[in-house]
Amino acid sequence: MDHRGAGHSTCLKYEKTKPTVSNAIDPADLDPEQVPACTKELEAKYGDLAAFSTTSAAMDLATDYGNDASMTVYGTGYGSL
Repeated sequence: MDHRGAGHSTCLKYEKTKPTVSNAIDPADLDPEQVPACTKELEAKYGDLAAFSTTSAAMDLATDYGNDASMTVYGTGYGSL
């Protein structure tokens, strides 16, 4: 399961960065001056970017699996479950 903004779910991708095989962004490809334009583009496309947060991902898990399911969640970094 890939949560919002990661993997095969809705990936937040700023079109002006160099594409990579993994869709991960290499910090060397980022220009800090592009951040406002990137934010504006992503907000226009997806709305409030707060929906793509760790808190939202945790809420998705709680909603998908509910209180009746037994589960173990293991994460090694943002975007992994």
